[in-house]
Amino acid sequence: MDEYNIFDTALGLSLFPSRSGNEPEDFMTASPFNSMVQQGLLDSNIFSLTLTRNDHERGELVLGGLPSNLTREDMIEIPLDLSKTDDSDHHYWRYYTMGGWQIPVTNMSISSYGYQDPIPVLGTPQIAVISSSCSWIGLPTETVEKIHIAIGMNHPYDWIDCDKRKELPNWTTVFGPHGQQITLSSWDYLIEVYDKVYKQLKCVSAFFPLERYGEKGFIILGQPFLNGLYSVFDADRLSISFANRGLEGWR
Repeated sequence: MDEYNIFDTALGLSLFPSRSGNEPEDFMTASPFNSMVQQGLLDSNIFSLTLTRNDHERGELVLGGLPSNLTREDMIEIPLDLSKTDDSDHHYWRYYTMGGWQIPVTNMSISSYGYQDPIPVLGTPQIAVISSSCSWIGLPTETVEKIHIAIGMNHPYDWIDCDKRKELPNWTTVFGPHGQQITLSSWDYLIEVYDKVYKQLKCVSAFFPLERYGEKGFIILGQPFLNGLYSVFDADRLSISFANRGLEGWR
């Protein structure tokens, strides 16, 4: 952990060893998952994540296997895109891109349960870093502004009454090269926060603008993106697979 409090989750799950800098002599270390793969300790060189939307749900990490009661046929599989990395001195992107779990995103849109045509919100294709250690969904500034207008927020730090989530649009992300897509609801892309001062449950946006970081052609699909999904990270097939989760158990 460095001065910026950046870490590779509680249990490191990166695909590649992490390096402290850009020079050959810099310190390098493998994540626990990477070490397991190198030692042949897993039945399959994969891990599966099921994160929680709130404190009332239970998460699951499966090392070497698929999520409970799920098969490959139940999921979409997206090949990794490792053609783009960030070798600059900026700790932010070097940390996120060195992990290896990144996939191409070709489009995004917002739609209101079929009552209107989807609204495109992503200007150009991006490389999405999939990270369970990032608490937000980092997108180009213009994309965040379009999404916030569509869901009725005035700025990134605005909030919405959680009871209104059923009235809010869905958010769809399209992945390349085969156009597979994942659609998430406002129960996924909004974060519940209890305001102790006003003693009120509020829903805040998980989307934040990358601003100058977005110029590098990367976006970050962090924990709020993963919360509504089953996800499988495959070191042999160099892919990430997703399947939507239901709202069972939601209070």
